[in-house]
Amino acid sequence: MGSDQTGVVTEDAALYGDSFADVYDEWYADMFDTAAEVATLTELAGDGPICELGVGTGRLAIPLAAAGLEVVGIDGSAAMLDRLRSKEPPPSLTTVLGDMAAVADVLAADPSTAAMRFPMVMCAFNTFLNLSTEAAQQRCMHQVASILTAGGIFVVESFVPAQPSEIEVESIDESSVGNGVVVHIHTDPHTQIVRGEHLEPTGTGLRRRPWTARYLHPAQFDELAADAGLVPIHRWSDWHRAPFDEESTTHITVYRRR
Repeated sequence: MGSDQTGVVTEDAALYGDSFADVYDEWYADMFDTAAEVATLTELAGDGPICELGVGTGRLAIPLAAAGLEVVGIDGSAAMLDRLRSKEPPPSLTTVLGDMAAVADVLAADPSTAAMRFPMVMCAFNTFLNLSTEAAQQRCMHQVASILTAGGIFVVESFVPAQPSEIEVESIDESSVGNGVVVHIHTDPHTQIVRGEHLEPTGTGLRRRPWTARYLHPAQFDELAADAGLVPIHRWSDWHRAPFDEESTTHITVYRRR
């Protein structure tokens, strides 16, 4: 396996991964169309190398590396990266512990990745929203732009939020993962910050798995990207590249560096 470098990690950057690393693969294995994701990303990546923000347990990075691409995966959670390493990924996958909001700084801090520039950076399945402040999201977008090659692309996937008047401020619902897990969510429609926790019954009591996110509408993604010198060239509603429209609940947007 490639090097496992250590960057600066804040508590906020590690929160989601540390909360879910031990159950992520079990709980969410059936949620994704991973084959379609890998096929589309492989085509977009060309010859690589590529960088994945929030690499997690390697759901995408491992098959991409197995397909022959050089992959650098950054994650703020050491627990997530431990899970990835336990799968004995291909040597073309390098993991980096660090805050993805500062991805360029983290990669620049180590000689093995300092000179790397990427034709593609990707951030799948709402992971960008784990950056739970506007400042962190802005910083990440600028840092991504700085590590792209000329004409390089940033691929980001996110859900499409409801309009403010339709958002439920407080909710407690049974989780789709089953196992008696309940999800408690508080949403501030003004700041767009969501604070939640999964409450899991265990043999020793209730385990709390907290997380925080800041959701964005597609137009807000476009504004952040434009400020960083990135322009949208594709927007789809799924990894099969179905057209995006007003009924879409997810968007996959491809931005190109000017």
